Amino acid sequence: VTPGFVSVGLPVGIMEIIQEPSTVDASLTDDPYGVHPSFTTADGYNPNSSVVAVTRLGGVTSSVSVPDGGLVPGSSGWFDLAGARPADAVAKDVVAVHVDLSRGAVKGGGGAMPAALARVRELLDDARLYGAQRAAFDRRAMRETHANRADLERMQDVLKGKLPLVVRVSRAADILRVLDLGKTYKLRLVLQGVEEGWKVADAVAAAKVPVIIRPLT
Repeated sequence: VTPGFVSVGLPVGIMEIIQEPSTVDASLTDDPYGVHPSFTTADGYNPNSSVVAVTRLGGVTSSVSVPDGGLVPGSSGWFDLAGARPADAVAKDVVAVHVDLSRGAVKGGGGAMPAALARVRELLDDARLYGAQRAAFDRRAMRETHANRADLERMQDVLKGKLPLVVRVSRAADILRVLDLGKTYKLRLVLQGVEEGWKVADAVAAAKVPVIIRPLT
Protein backbone atom coordinates (compact mmCIF):
# COMPACT_ATOMS: atom_id res chain seq x y z
CA VAL A 1 0.00 0.00 0.00
CA THR A 2 1.45 3.36 -1.03
CA PRO A 3 0.25 6.95 -0.61
CA GLY A 4 -1.68 8.38 -3.53
CA PHE A 5 0.08 10.66 -5.96
CA VAL A 6 -0.73 14.39 -6.06
CA SER A 7 -1.21 16.07 -9.43
CA VAL A 8 0.30 19.56 -9.37
CA GLY A 9 -0.02 22.20 -12.04
CA LEU A 10 -2.73 20.69 -14.24
CA PRO A 11 -6.39 21.77 -14.68
CA VAL A 12 -7.87 18.51 -13.35
CA GLY A 13 -11.59 18.93 -12.73
CA ILE A 14 -11.78 22.35 -14.37
CA MET A 15 -11.00 21.43 -17.98
CA GLU A 16 -12.33 18.38 -19.78
CA ILE A 17 -12.36 18.90 -23.54
CA ILE A 18 -10.56 22.06 -24.58
CA GLN A 19 -12.54 22.28 -27.86
CA GLU A 20 -15.85 22.21 -25.96
CA PRO A 21 -16.28 25.53 -24.10
CA SER A 22 -19.00 24.19 -21.79
CA THR A 23 -16.44 21.86 -20.18
CA VAL A 24 -13.70 24.47 -19.72
CA ASP A 25 -13.65 26.48 -16.49
CA ALA A 26 -9.89 26.94 -16.25
CA SER A 27 -9.64 30.40 -17.80
CA LEU A 28 -11.47 33.54 -18.87
CA THR A 29 -12.24 33.49 -22.58
CA ASP A 30 -12.98 37.22 -22.81
CA ASP A 31 -9.56 38.24 -21.43
CA PRO A 32 -7.14 35.36 -22.02
CA TYR A 33 -4.00 37.44 -21.35
CA GLY A 34 -5.12 39.36 -18.30
CA VAL A 35 -4.38 39.63 -14.61
CA HIS A 36 -6.99 37.87 -12.46
CA PRO A 37 -5.60 36.64 -9.12
CA SER A 38 -9.08 36.27 -7.62
CA PHE A 39 -10.17 33.80 -10.34
CA THR A 40 -10.51 30.67 -8.19
CA THR A 41 -10.56 27.11 -9.54
CA ALA A 42 -12.51 25.88 -6.51
CA ASP A 43 -15.54 27.74 -7.85
CA GLY A 44 -15.51 25.70 -11.07
CA TYR A 45 -14.29 22.28 -9.98
CA ASN A 46 -16.44 19.44 -11.35
CA PRO A 47 -16.00 16.18 -9.38
CA ASN A 48 -17.97 14.33 -12.09
CA SER A 49 -15.50 15.22 -14.84
CA SER A 50 -14.33 12.16 -16.78
CA VAL A 51 -10.77 13.46 -16.38
CA VAL A 52 -11.05 13.01 -12.61
CA ALA A 53 -12.01 9.35 -12.99
CA VAL A 54 -9.21 8.66 -15.48
CA THR A 55 -6.69 10.46 -13.27
CA ARG A 56 -7.68 8.34 -10.28
CA LEU A 57 -7.00 5.17 -12.30
CA GLY A 58 -3.36 6.28 -12.48
CA GLY A 59 -3.02 6.32 -8.71
CA VAL A 60 -3.56 10.07 -8.30
CA THR A 61 -5.82 10.71 -5.32
CA SER A 62 -5.65 14.50 -5.01
CA SER A 63 -4.91 17.46 -7.22
CA VAL A 64 -3.72 21.03 -6.98
CA SER A 65 -5.69 22.23 -10.00
CA VAL A 66 -4.46 25.48 -11.48
CA PRO A 67 -6.07 28.08 -13.74
CA ASP A 68 -4.76 28.64 -17.24
CA GLY A 69 -4.50 31.71 -19.47
CA GLY A 70 -3.08 35.15 -18.82
CA LEU A 71 -0.08 36.53 -16.96
CA VAL A 72 -1.83 36.05 -13.62
CA PRO A 73 -4.45 33.41 -14.43
CA GLY A 74 -5.77 33.08 -10.88
CA SER A 75 -5.68 30.93 -7.76
CA SER A 76 -5.38 27.16 -7.45
CA GLY A 77 -7.27 24.88 -5.08
CA TRP A 78 -6.55 21.51 -3.48
CA PHE A 79 -9.03 18.77 -4.37
CA ASP A 80 -9.71 15.25 -3.11
CA LEU A 81 -10.44 13.22 -6.24
CA ALA A 82 -12.66 10.83 -4.25
CA GLY A 83 -15.16 13.58 -3.40
CA ALA A 84 -18.47 13.05 -5.16
CA ARG A 85 -19.70 16.61 -4.55
CA PRO A 86 -17.85 19.93 -4.56
CA ALA A 87 -18.19 20.30 -0.79
CA ASP A 88 -16.54 16.90 -0.31
CA ALA A 89 -13.89 17.36 -2.99
CA VAL A 90 -12.55 20.81 -2.05
CA ALA A 91 -9.90 20.20 0.59
CA LYS A 92 -8.66 23.82 0.40
CA ASP A 93 -10.28 26.43 -1.78
CA VAL A 94 -7.21 28.65 -2.24
CA VAL A 95 -3.70 27.19 -2.22
CA ALA A 96 -1.67 29.75 -4.18
CA VAL A 97 -1.79 32.60 -6.69
CA HIS A 98 -0.20 31.79 -10.05
CA VAL A 99 1.87 33.87 -12.47
CA ASP A 100 2.68 32.58 -15.95
CA LEU A 101 5.89 33.89 -17.49
CA SER A 102 6.06 31.21 -20.18
CA ARG A 103 6.59 32.49 -23.70
CA GLY A 104 2.94 32.05 -24.70
CA ALA A 105 1.62 34.12 -21.82
CA VAL A 106 4.33 36.75 -22.20
CA LYS A 107 3.60 37.12 -25.90
CA GLY A 108 -0.06 37.74 -25.17
CA GLY A 109 0.68 40.13 -22.31
CA GLY A 110 2.75 42.58 -24.31
CA GLY A 111 5.11 40.54 -26.42
CA ALA A 112 8.24 40.73 -24.27
CA MET A 113 9.42 39.77 -20.80
CA PRO A 114 9.98 43.42 -19.71
CA ALA A 115 6.31 44.20 -20.35
CA ALA A 116 5.16 41.08 -18.51
CA LEU A 117 7.33 41.75 -15.45
CA ALA A 118 6.19 45.38 -15.43
CA ARG A 119 2.55 44.25 -15.23
CA VAL A 120 3.33 41.88 -12.37
CA ARG A 121 5.17 44.64 -10.47
CA GLU A 122 2.26 46.99 -11.12
CA LEU A 123 -0.14 44.47 -9.59
CA LEU A 124 2.05 44.10 -6.50
CA ASP A 125 2.42 47.88 -6.15
CA ASP A 126 -1.33 48.42 -6.56
CA ALA A 127 -2.01 45.74 -3.94
CA ARG A 128 0.40 47.42 -1.51
CA LEU A 129 -1.30 50.77 -2.04
CA TYR A 130 -4.75 49.27 -1.63
CA GLY A 131 -3.76 47.52 1.58
CA ALA A 132 -2.54 50.80 3.06
CA GLN A 133 -5.47 52.92 1.80
CA ARG A 134 -8.63 50.81 1.76
CA ALA A 135 -10.77 53.71 2.99
CA ALA A 136 -9.42 55.98 0.27
CA PHE A 137 -10.10 53.28 -2.31
CA ASP A 138 -13.74 53.10 -1.17
CA ARG A 139 -14.05 56.89 -1.49
CA ARG A 140 -12.33 56.81 -4.89
CA ALA A 141 -9.76 59.12 -3.35
CA MET A 142 -6.62 57.29 -4.48
CA ARG A 143 -5.02 56.81 -7.87
CA GLU A 144 -6.67 54.39 -10.24
CA THR A 145 -5.56 50.77 -10.15
CA HIS A 146 -5.79 48.36 -13.05
CA ALA A 147 -6.83 45.51 -10.76
CA ASN A 148 -10.33 45.34 -9.28
CA ARG A 149 -11.18 45.10 -5.59
CA ALA A 150 -11.43 41.29 -5.50
CA ASP A 151 -8.01 40.90 -7.14
CA LEU A 152 -6.42 43.42 -4.78
CA GLU A 153 -7.94 41.64 -1.78
CA ARG A 154 -6.54 38.28 -2.91
CA MET A 155 -3.09 39.81 -3.32
CA GLN A 156 -3.08 40.94 0.32
CA ASP A 157 -2.50 37.33 1.39
CA VAL A 158 0.37 37.12 -1.09
CA LEU A 159 2.02 40.26 0.24
CA LYS A 160 1.60 39.05 3.82
CA GLY A 161 3.11 35.66 3.02
CA LYS A 162 -0.10 33.76 3.75
CA LEU A 163 -0.29 32.51 0.16
CA PRO A 164 2.66 31.54 -2.06
CA LEU A 165 3.12 33.08 -5.48
CA VAL A 166 3.78 30.26 -7.95
CA VAL A 167 5.62 31.55 -11.01
CA ARG A 168 5.94 29.49 -14.18
CA VAL A 169 9.30 30.47 -15.70
CA SER A 170 11.83 28.71 -17.91
CA ARG A 171 14.94 30.70 -18.86
CA ALA A 172 17.84 31.00 -16.43
CA ALA A 173 17.98 34.80 -16.72
CA ASP A 174 14.25 35.09 -16.07
CA ILE A 175 14.51 32.78 -13.06
CA LEU A 176 17.05 35.17 -11.55
CA ARG A 177 14.74 38.11 -12.22
CA VAL A 178 11.87 36.33 -10.48
CA LEU A 179 14.09 35.59 -7.48
CA ASP A 180 14.92 39.31 -7.29
CA LEU A 181 11.21 40.12 -7.49
CA GLY A 182 10.49 37.78 -4.60
CA LYS A 183 13.22 39.36 -2.51
CA THR A 184 12.07 42.91 -3.25
CA TYR A 185 8.44 42.24 -2.28
CA LYS A 186 9.24 39.62 0.41
CA LEU A 187 7.14 36.96 -1.32
CA ARG A 188 6.75 33.25 -0.62
CA LEU A 189 7.90 32.16 -4.05
CA VAL A 190 7.50 28.78 -5.70
CA LEU A 191 9.00 28.28 -9.16
CA GLN A 192 7.29 26.05 -11.71
CA GLY A 193 8.78 24.66 -14.91
CA VAL A 194 12.34 25.99 -14.42
CA GLU A 195 13.65 24.12 -17.49
CA GLU A 196 16.94 26.05 -17.24
CA GLY A 197 16.97 25.96 -13.45
CA TRP A 198 20.07 23.73 -13.50
CA LYS A 199 22.05 26.72 -14.77
CA VAL A 200 21.19 28.82 -11.69
CA ALA A 201 20.56 26.07 -9.15
CA ASP A 202 22.94 27.72 -6.66
CA ALA A 203 20.89 30.95 -6.68
CA VAL A 204 17.60 29.07 -6.30
CA ALA A 205 19.00 27.06 -3.40
CA ALA A 206 20.45 30.16 -1.72
CA ALA A 207 17.03 31.83 -1.91
CA LYS A 208 15.43 28.67 -0.42
CA VAL A 209 12.73 28.74 -3.08
CA PRO A 210 10.93 25.43 -3.83
CA VAL A 211 10.49 24.30 -7.42
CA ILE A 212 7.88 22.22 -9.26
CA ILE A 213 9.34 20.37 -12.23
CA ARG A 214 8.13 17.90 -14.83
CA PRO A 215 10.53 14.96 -14.95
CA LEU A 216 10.04 14.49 -18.71
CA THR A 217 11.30 18.03 -19.40
